[in-house]
Amino acid sequence: MKRHHRRKRRAPRVRRTSKPGASPGTIETAPGAPPPRMHVTQYDAVELQEAQLESANQLRPLVGQRAVTWINV
Repeated sequence: MKRHHRRKRRAPRVRRTSKPGASPGTIETAPGAPPPRMHVTQYDAVELQEAQLESANQLRPLVGQRAVTWINV
């Protein structure tokens, strides 16, 4: 009886999205991609506040204002 050789499965090819040497977790947007939309919802026992942001730089002043902060990107 002949032995059948099984084909080895190739590992899936990983496509690099960041440049070699970039820090782990670096996120790059595709050229021509629309800017991300950010919606922030903050609330506590007394108040609810919602805002639409244009830049991630606008997030820092909002952190810690309320008990809960939700950020949808």
